[in-house]
Amino acid sequence: MNHPATDRKPRLFRGPLVALFVLVVLLLVPALATAGGRIVYRLGVEPPKEVLQGEGESKNAYAELTAERLRKRFVAAGIKEFELRTASPTTLFLETGWDHDRGWMEALIASPGMLELRRVTPGKPNWLGLARQIPEGIELRGDHPPYLWSARRSALQTFLQRITLPNGRLTVFPDEGGYRSVSLGEVVATQRQVKRASAQQSSTGAPFIAIDFETAVGASLAVAHVSEVEQIAIVLDGELIGYVPAKSFLDRATVRLSPPQGAVPDDRVQRNLWVRQVAGRLAAPLPIAIAVLKE
Repeated sequence: MNHPATDRKPRLFRGPLVALFVLVVLLLVPALATAGGRIVYRLGVEPPKEVLQGEGESKNAYAELTAERLRKRFVAAGIKEFELRTASPTTLFLETGWDHDRGWMEALIASPGMLELRRVTPGKPNWLGLARQIPEGIELRGDHPPYLWSARRSALQTFLQRITLPNGRLTVFPDEGGYRSVSLGEVVATQRQVKRASAQQSSTGAPFIAIDFETAVGASLAVAHVSEVEQIAIVLDGELIGYVPAKSFLDRATVRLSPPQGAVPDDRVQRNLWVRQVAGRLAAPLPIAIAVLKE
């Protein structure tokens, strides 16, 4: 539930010239600590041109929809005190007391929230046949099936981008002090099948994300002849963030996702922050692009 902030002008800010100066600062600076320790973000949205050319309240439709989605994100992420207001068809203002980490907040605000569920397809491509093309700093590991490993994420990702798979893609995932290659197959579901996502904790206090899907997801996997023992990859905004067994979808429509080992520090605070941000992004995909304005 939102707890809108009350607009309180500090006693120091009196007079028309000072008020005008404060207004200019808010328009030019993306985040500003106010007297109460709150932060103000200026957000830019990009509605279709035909919307901007319209008249009346319809011009604000996309900005209002974006604000509604952001409210849903903040609630899912456990941010209780915030206020969102629409200033124009292309501008929103967010005021919040959350100042733990600006990068964390900006990712929560601006990430599209595009989800893909993909089959994991081990054994593709044939790494043994491509062994001579593997550059220095990347190792061929494993037997059934083999995969690539590197201590440097960027090196492995750059090499994988040179290889294409029909109806699939290659990506990286944390593994044994480094990163490994993962082969992903076709998309079996998207964010359109997500009913809700929320940050929760186990009985021992371990944070995790509960994601409720439409029951049709299990039916789609059955039609695609996905077996119970297969792994389904969860890809958020192009990044592989975890796996869940296909059996979770076939038996019920709810899955639990924990922070991946190696991608998040083994610290309860950091793992909790990861869960809260990802839960927020999953809870409400954005209808249009949004940015935290720098100037």
